[in-house]
Amino acid sequence: RAGGGITYCAERVKGEDPKMGRNIKKFVFILAAVCFFLFAAAGCAAQERVDDKEEESSVAERMILTIDNQSATVLLAENAAAEALVARLRQGEIRYTADDYGGFEKVGDLGFTLPRDDSRIQTQPGDVILYQGRQIVLFYGSNTFSYTRLGRIEGLALQQLEDFLCAGRGSVSVTLSLGR
Repeated sequence: RAGGGITYCAERVKGEDPKMGRNIKKFVFILAAVCFFLFAAAGCAAQERVDDKEEESSVAERMILTIDNQSATVLLAENAAAEALVARLRQGEIRYTADDYGGFEKVGDLGFTLPRDDSRIQTQPGDVILYQGRQIVLFYGSNTFSYTRLGRIEGLALQQLEDFLCAGRGSVSVTLSLGR
């Protein structure tokens, strides 16, 4: 009879125990389900971080320019100077005085320096430019010189732009802030 027992054990080893097969299938299914949910949750978290970054970016790409209680929106350039300006604006608004120069621009000193990446550009009315790293120039005419572009005033026709900038009428108080 000992031989019969061995045969029985060998058959059980060779053959499948139906109960054990079901347990393994359940385990594999549960493991796959857990992995699926973990990857799905990680994907959602990553998407939330991307959405947060895009929201931050969309806030950062515009600033508000205010002169004599009138405001206009400036679409900011994508460069280190504009990024540094936004970082400074996150600490609070910036105020400075701007004066007419050359009959085509208002220029004012920021009181601090931003990174420069000057290149020879032809400005157009509405351009917002960094000059020598510490002066912001608001153009109501055009000029060709080496500047770093900060952005462009949006949505104003030439006459509206000249009125907004008080073109040719002397000093103005300028406030820069981030729109929320």
